[in-house]
Order: sequence, then structure tokens, then C-alpha cells
Amino acid sequence: MPQSKNHSDKMISDGQRKSIELFYQEGIRIHLYCVEWRHKIILRFFISTAALLILAGWLWERKNTEFQSFLFLPFLIAAIMSVGYFLLDRRIVSQINLSYKTGIRLEKALFEKGGHFADIFEAGRDRAGKLNNRLSIVSYTFVLEFFYLSTSLILFVLAAILFLHYSM
Repeated sequence: MPQSKNHSDKMISDGQRKSIELFYQEGIRIHLYCVEWRHKIILRFFISTAALLILAGWLWERKNTEFQSFLFLPFLIAAIMSVGYFLLDRRIVSQINLSYKTGIRLEKALFEKGGHFADIFEAGRDRAGKLNNRLSIVSYTFVLEFFYLSTSLILFVLAAILFLHYSM
């Protein structure tokens, strides 16, 4: 059987190499799909929250009407949706991390020094393989999760205040 010329320590046949390469390409497509979905979730969060806050502004302008008693609803709905977007983002992040780990395993089978997935994964780690504290404390995921949850908390509090104020 012909052996791969790239690996002296890992001997794989050309057929195996092609299968791994196809699986690797599919893994890249899945990874890109997950990243695209994450960006869509962020966009939908901002659009839906903005639309609900515009609705709340419209209800606020209708002073001394029966609409004022419903002023808390846009804030409550936005808060619930913010929690939903937080949960969706957590699920997408777990899929992205799984695609990194799978990509690294496939890269190790194909290349001696790794590839794109290994480079990204290792960028946040020190030489011992532990997470770099500076990068792990303030990551993109941390900022998004904090933003989703703090927005949700603020909106829940506003909804409660408005409900108590206008229901009495």
C-alpha cells in the first residue's frame, strides 16, 4: 500500500488519507455553518430587542390610555427572548468547540504540525496547555453571555417595575 509522504510516524494509505481529507472538509463546512448561525443569533437578538423597545416607546407615548397597562409586556418578552438567545448561543458554542476538537484530531492524522483548528485552539493556551488567564477571562463567549444575561436582568427588572406601577 502506498504510504503518506507527510508523516514518518503515522503511516496511512492514500485511500485512508482521502477519506480523512473529505471528513476534514465536511468538518470545516459544519464549523463555518455553526459560526454563521452564531452571528445570525446575535443579529436577531439586536433586531428583536430593538423592535420590542420601539414598541415600548410607542406604548409610552400613549399616555392616559388603556395601552399604558401593557407597557411591561415588551420588556418582559425581550427579557425572555434574551434568555432564549443566551441558551441558543451556549448550544452553538458547544458545537463550535466540538468542531475544533474534531478538526484537531483530523489535522493530527493529516499533518505533522497541525493546521487551522489547532492554531486557533492553541492561541488561547500557554506552553503547558492551560488556558491563558488573560484570554480566558475576557473571551468573546464570556462577553456575549454577560451581555445576554445582564440585558435580560435589566429588562426583567424594568418589566416588574412597570407592571407594579401601572397595574395599581
